[in-house]
Amino acid sequence: MKTVLATHVWLDCDIPGYRGEDGGCRRLDRFLHHYQGCWPIRIIDNGSGPNHWYGISGDVEVTNAQPHYPRAGLLDYPAVWRWYWFIKDLLKEYDKVIAIATDAYILSQRLADYIEGLNSGWTALWSPKYNFPATEIQVITKHCANFQNFFSGNEDVYKYNGRIEELAVPLTHVEKGFVGDRYGEYDFNDIVKLGPKTPFDGDYYTQVPDNMDDAVFPVLRREDGKLVVK
Repeated sequence: MKTVLATHVWLDCDIPGYRGEDGGCRRLDRFLHHYQGCWPIRIIDNGSGPNHWYGISGDVEVTNAQPHYPRAGLLDYPAVWRWYWFIKDLLKEYDKVIAIATDAYILSQRLADYIEGLNSGWTALWSPKYNFPATEIQVITKHCANFQNFFSGNEDVYKYNGRIEELAVPLTHVEKGFVGDRYGEYDFNDIVKLGPKTPFDGDYYTQVPDNMDDAVFPVLRREDGKLVVK
């Protein structure tokens, strides 16, 4: 299947850790270090100014979507909903979109193989902390009726704004067979209680803190056509 990896950023964000010391976007740099070369990557930027861009090499494209949508409240995130409309456009060209937040990492070979093997429907992982889908890592395939019907018509970023994204989207499958969560919101002792000996022994880790050294994570690479976690 013709596959693409999609994510969303705000390159103008000046939160310490998110912004790099060199003025770049450290969070995006870490994301690209982890995933670049595995699939083509398409990124939607939340309305950054024209002067805040830096070089990205390889099969990576950034769409600067205007205007900037700030997050004014807990359930107010039109920029996230715009990302879904961006995915809808990608599905005109690609058979499968792997949609991953910039602070979400695949850590195991078995999860990488599972994601590679998905060829139908709309699948997300699971967050035990909140007892709802972990839409930080999801896969949407072409002609999925649930996705196309939910995002029918023209782009409307306020159509579902105010709803809990994870509960609003009509996924066809939520996969609970892997070990992972929003570990960035836990302290270490809480993570140990959930199962893995360390946060990095699981299959995925989301809400990765911006100040965490990304060297602790394995990376994904494509070797001889196969996706490899190393």
